[in-house]
Amino acid sequence: MEDVARRAGVSPMTVSLALRAGWENGHHVSAATRQRVLAAANALGYSMHPAARALRHGCSYNIGFHINLTAFQWGVPAWSNVILPMQRELWKSGYQLGFYHFRPEDSAEFGEFLSSGRSVDGIVTLGRNLSRRETEVIRASGIRAVSLYEKLAGFVSLLIDEEAAGRAAADYLYERGHRRAGILAHDIRVKRWSGRLTGFRERAAQIGLEVPAEAELLSGPDEDIAGSERRVARERFRRFLADGAAVRCLWVPSDYLAFGVVEEMDEQGLRLGRDFSVLSYDNFEGMGLAPWGKPRLTSFCPPLAEIGQRAAAILAGEVRGNEPDCLRFLPQLVERGSVAEVGAKEKSVGKVGTR
Repeated sequence: MEDVARRAGVSPMTVSLALRAGWENGHHVSAATRQRVLAAANALGYSMHPAARALRHGCSYNIGFHINLTAFQWGVPAWSNVILPMQRELWKSGYQLGFYHFRPEDSAEFGEFLSSGRSVDGIVTLGRNLSRRETEVIRASGIRAVSLYEKLAGFVSLLIDEEAAGRAAADYLYERGHRRAGILAHDIRVKRWSGRLTGFRERAAQIGLEVPAEAELLSGPDEDIAGSERRVARERFRRFLADGAAVRCLWVPSDYLAFGVVEEMDEQGLRLGRDFSVLSYDNFEGMGLAPWGKPRLTSFCPPLAEIGQRAAAILAGEVRGNEPDCLRFLPQLVERGSVAEVGAKEKSVGKVGTR
């Protein structure tokens, strides 16, 4: 460290501060000084010893990602877009990210794991999947905790404003000239769907976008369609077309379902974005999951990388002072032409039949 200090023209203390991402006891090292120190450290081949650093500072420099395996799906492409930015940001601050699983009945073991200085300095978890007991154990530990996608007291909660996405979806369809729209989704009482649907319905009512009851294609609250979303979406959309509903655009707030709708459209000979419009949510195509190769769906993209980076900054202690207990992030619309722009003469919509 003294060699690095001499080469960079700073004190050993400044080297220590700079190598800890610029934060120590509230004192900040400038970006220019930190870059000079890092350049000197790289030139000399210097690296900190993780165990020695942990002993010196009385912390583990590990962050835990608590996984409820009964509700966590590694195959979902969105997860890499949260975890990888989080991991990269933590590495910059000298932290490691580890993944841990405890069953709700293992509360004593979980509590011991979270005890001060033993294993992790902070924990991030899927708030909506936590059991009450798991939540109590995390709160009792006093550890720095971040909840993803669910507001929990005692946690810093990072939420996606899905109601805003629903409202924006209604506005977008209306601005494109549509005056009637349908919905194909899970039941509104399913928690992760409620914001996307209530926001859409409320905004639609405000602006005069009609959502006929017969055009609401919702699964029942107790209907488990996990793993069969495309098949279910195809079946419902097929029946919808056969019934000749006077609607030719759908809000489908899940790419899993939207993929099925588009597949059925292709089979029926309907042109996406011309004969029928689909507005979706997730932007899985932008994450590399495009069933037909080239992305086709106009979709709302949740700001996953931003959420991962913010979680890392909070857990690594880079957010100082009065930390907010809840932050909301806005999804962004990615346009790809799956929603037609309806001309003035076309706004009186006729029935859609099968082809």
